Amino acid sequence: MTLPPAIGAASAAGLRATNARRTREAIQASALRLAAERGYEATTVEDVAADAGVSRRTVFNYFPTKADLILRAPQVPPQAEIEAFVASDGELLPDLLQLITHAVAPMGSDAEEFQRLRRVLRDTPSIVPELQSRVRLVHSVVRAALARRLGADLGSPQVIAAAALAITLYRAAYELWAGDGGDPGADATCDGTAPSSFPASAAPGTLAEALDLVTASLRGIFDNPKAPAAATRKDHA
Repeated sequence: MTLPPAIGAASAAGLRATNARRTREAIQASALRLAAERGYEATTVEDVAADAGVSRRTVFNYFPTKADLILRAPQVPPQAEIEAFVASDGELLPDLLQLITHAVAPMGSDAEEFQRLRRVLRDTPSIVPELQSRVRLVHSVVRAALARRLGADLGSPQVIAAAALAITLYRAAYELWAGDGGDPGADATCDGTAPSSFPASAAPGTLAEALDLVTASLRGIFDNPKAPAAATRKDHA
């Protein structure tokens, strides 16, 4: 059976996109693992290419600089997602968290790789400013979208409070999901917050699960502020 030209072309384009994504992920996984094992400075692009099974040129096609290989930085959301957020009449906080979820997806795919990133950042402070710069850019874009949706100025209390709440929830989610109780690299990846002491055995399996947990916990605190204390007293009775 022969597919119509339009369907065949779309299928081929989809396959190319999938292969490109897998290649990019494989290269970056190799780079992060090697940098965590050997150190950032001791890891060369040639090492990464050999480990990922690609050419040096392919590595540079996906990652223009060596730092790009390592930094799983947040990405500015696509304009279509920003416009959908601005136009939405749904509940603000879930919509805002969803927008940020797409932005931080590169940092939230695998807890083990996130820990490797922390170690590399801890051992190579020279690349931390680049990550911080990218985080600030995403913050500014999301905050501007929030101001548009609320019809308020960037410096208004509503915009400042909503943006701060969303970012704080994400920091808490990262700490629950990948916190190790004492890795100073967390300061760079979580924008200055202290690492978590949450037991690893009880940590959520995914960043999305961690975000759901902290969001539900916050709602529970506001809906019934005495409930956590009552539960604690009961547990220790």
